This record gives sequence, C-alpha cells and structure tokens, in this order.
Amino acid sequence: MNDFSNKYAEYGLELLKKLAVDLTLRLGKGYSRPTLYKMRKFYQCYQKGFEECEELTWSHICELIYIEDDLERSFYAKQCTVERWNVRTLKRQKKSALFLRLAVSTDKQGILKLAERGIEIQTAEDIVKDTYTLEFLNLSEKLHYNEKDLENRILEHLQRQMKMKNEICR
Repeated sequence: MNDFSNKYAEYGLELLKKLAVDLTLRLGKGYSRPTLYKMRKFYQCYQKGFEECEELTWSHICELIYIEDDLERSFYAKQCTVERWNVRTLKRQKKSALFLRLAVSTDKQGILKLAERGIEIQTAEDIVKDTYTLEFLNLSEKLHYNEKDLENRILEHLQRQMKMKNEICR
C-alpha cells in the first residue's frame, strides 16, 4: 500500500469510529463501529434489493454478508427461509460447504436430504462416517464408493506424488 492508501484507510476507520460515537449519543445503543461496518457490508451486498432477507434475522444477515459469491449468498439466504434454519444451522451448512457440494454433485436430492436431516444413524458404522472431498483423485461419477476402493485410490495417489517429488529432487 502506498501512503495515500494508508491515509485513506486510516481516515475511513476514524470516520466509522466518530460516526459510531455520534449515532450512539443521538440514538442510543446499537451503533458500534463493528455494527456500522456490518451495516455498510450489508448495503454493499444488497444494493439491488434485499427481498430475500426480509424474513431473516440480523444474525442471519451478519453470517451471509461475508459470503463473497452472490449466487452462494442467495442460495444460503433462500435455504434459511425455506428450511427455517437457525443461525447455528446456517453456520454448520456453510462450514460443510453445502452449496459447493450441491454444485458438483450428481445426487443433489441426496445432498439436500443430508443437509436437512443430517446423517441418519441406522447402524453402528453410521456414527463414524464422515464426508470427504476427494476431487484430486479424479474419480468417476458414482453416487457411492466403498471404503476399500477409496483407500486404494488415495494410496495410489500418494505413491504417484512421492514418485514425482523424488524425480524432481534428483
């Protein structure tokens, strides 16, 4: 950053601090600098309209505004409304990359069912199941794989990587 950019950034921070103090004095609590920053971010995300957020709480919106991709943000907002997700569920679905998993999946209904209900425990093995992203293995598009096949593909991949690394180091 050059001196001009640094001064501009400092000015912006000072402006938000001063505005927070002024608004708090005039209107009362709820106008801290972090809250004003979130309000500004909300405006930047929803300049064209925020109808999809009308049924959401401010806590939901504070989670959504940090999603950079407009389509992904819109997806999660709609899911919150349709599925009546609380903020904790929204955070969990974002963390598990539901949107991205749906985008690459051939079993979209299965992914949505999993997102809605979670993993349904029917056997003892279901308790230790976990979701993995293994796109680097270039697997064919099957809905389900058995653990042994995946283990073999991962080991083959690791061996290839080690071989390539050894060739480069020579």
